[in-house]
Amino acid sequence: MANFALLFLITCLSSSNRYSFNNGVHRFWLYSTDKPHTPSSQTKPRCEIQIGGYDYSSGVWQFEGEAYIPSGTTATSIMQVFGGSFRATTIMLRVYDDSITVYMSPVVLSNTYN
Repeated sequence: MANFALLFLITCLSSSNRYSFNNGVHRFWLYSTDKPHTPSSQTKPRCEIQIGGYDYSSGVWQFEGEAYIPSGTTATSIMQVFGGSFRATTIMLRVYDDSITVYMSPVVLSNTYN
């Protein structure tokens, strides 16, 4: 185990109503009618978790998470890791028409709604 403290920075418009941490599980959720995560943001609704204390520049790292994707969701990012060499992100998982893709392709999982 690493010999340093982890920093979890949660950014949501209404984090007290949309974020919980129980039994080691971080959980947050959004609705399509939500406002962006900050008043000055030009993005659509979102929540972010920033994990500090790890060096993502080398080694092998694993992320595990679950997402509920309501029917009709499309062109939506569900997970991204910043710090890519050729673009801003190392990876971005997006939803397009009932499928999860890496960026816009390839499809990595189909039939994801509900």
